Amino acid sequence: MGAKADARKGTVTAKNDIGEIDLPVTGAVAVSLRGDRIGKGTGYFDWEYAILREIGNIDAKTPTVAVVHDLQVYDELPWEAKDVSIDFIVTPTRTIRVESPRSRPSGIYWGRLHHGLVATMRPLRELAKGRATIE
Repeated sequence: MGAKADARKGTVTAKNDIGEIDLPVTGAVAVSLRGDRIGKGTGYFDWEYAILREIGNIDAKTPTVAVVHDLQVYDELPWEAKDVSIDFIVTPTRTIRVESPRSRPSGIYWGRLHHGLVATMRPLRELAKGRATIE
């Protein structure tokens, strides 16, 4: 019983192996009312989102949610184009709909990758096969 017993083998970058994703949910260190999000600094949610966009499991209309404490909600936070903005913020006391979230990445920014990252993330390795170069 459990994930290992119930899991089926497949590629992690095949849309049909993963299925449609209706609602990506993440935690955060902080979020802004504009939908900006600061994670733990590793960028994994941003990479997961980019990979899912790249293979077509989510699209620009798929809403994203951050679950945080009320103290983690700010008016403004720094933002970069690679960051995945949030549509809804859920705290213990309220649910906030972000009125105008920023646009999100449409896939992987291949120019920002380096071989070390590709080597450590199986989905990136699978997607990178056949690509000419990774910087």
